[in-house]
Amino acid sequence: MSFITRFLAAAAACAALLTQTAFADQAPAPTSAVAGPYRLSIQLTPSEPLYPTPAAAQAAGVVTGFIAVRGEAPVTLSTTPAPTAFLAVQVFDAKTGAVVKNADVNILVTPTAGGASLQLPVAEIVELGQGAKSDEYGNNAALKPGDYTVNVNVNAKAEAWFHVTVH
Repeated sequence: MSFITRFLAAAAACAALLTQTAFADQAPAPTSAVAGPYRLSIQLTPSEPLYPTPAAAQAAGVVTGFIAVRGEAPVTLSTTPAPTAFLAVQVFDAKTGAVVKNADVNILVTPTAGGASLQLPVAEIVELGQGAKSDEYGNNAALKPGDYTVNVNVNAKAEAWFHVTVH
């Protein structure tokens, strides 16, 4: 094997290792389901900066993150125990595809291996700079690595179950 071939193989192995490490915290797995009059899209990512108001985000000098516009208080990154995951659901009208705002969303997270369920404190949130088109429902949570069943109920009209994995 020539030096260049060995060098390129080593570089590729390092890149693969760094990529796996960078994304090992969570399994971002957006999943969609149609439930009643809605299409639901769930996403699990590493915990996200959440702010109670645009002024709080501006005071923090941030340009990325989410602002709670309605519902429960956001679980901030400084909360104890520290949040490890951000779980959010976007709700769309199944017929028109329009984002549904001001919905009553309940999210119950249950470890599939057994254990206590978590009733997620759901905030209606928007992404900084994106406005209503980014409207979603969710919050940060302290979730241990493992598999979870997530039950989502919207406006007492629609219910869907999702499977997510926290790494």
